[in-house]
This record gives sequence, structure tokens and C-alpha cells, in this order.
Amino acid sequence: MEKFQNLHAAILNRRRESAAYYYPDPWWEKEVAAITDDLKTAIEFIDADCSDEEFYWLGEVFEDIMDKTRSADFLACLRRRVQRVENPEWKAEILEDIRTAAEYLDE
Repeated sequence: MEKFQNLHAAILNRRRESAAYYYPDPWWEKEVAAITDDLKTAIEFIDADCSDEEFYWLGEVFEDIMDKTRSADFLACLRRRVQRVENPEWKAEILEDIRTAAEYLDE
């Protein structure tokens, strides 16, 4: 989706960095904003157009997104999407990110 060009750019920037590198706030903020500014469209993007690799990197911001939105629909989307992730290591990490993000619904 063209609407998510900033999200794609932020994820591409993150993938280029070392896994140990905590990337700059502006990129992190772009990812969170791309999702939270239009949550309905973001859910459609994650369900239909987000690659496994992009979804893996997005896992880093699930907690911030849930903190801002407290959206049960977003959480349900994450739980649906993770079932299609083929890489077992990525899937395990994403599931942990989802568990952490889900705690915002309990608050």
C-alpha cells in the first residue's frame, strides 16, 4: 500500500542495522505513527500486504502501538498474522512481542 511508504522505509532502515542496534527514535516514531494514524488501514496492510520479514521487524513497536491504541482489533490482527509466519525463530520472537503488547488491554 502506498500509504505505508514511510513504514516500509523505516523497516528497511532497521533491517540494514545490526540486530543489537537500537535504531533512532525518528524511525521508531515513523513506524508507530504509520500504524496508529490509520489503524483500520494498518490492520488491512498487516493482514494482506505485510511480508513476514516486515512483520518480524514491526514486532519491536507492537507495545508502543498497543499503549497508544489499546485496540483489541489490532491485537486480533497480530494474532492472526503471526500464524502465517513461516520462520520458527521469527514466529517465536513475534509471539513474545504480541504477549507483551497484549498486557495493555489488561490495564
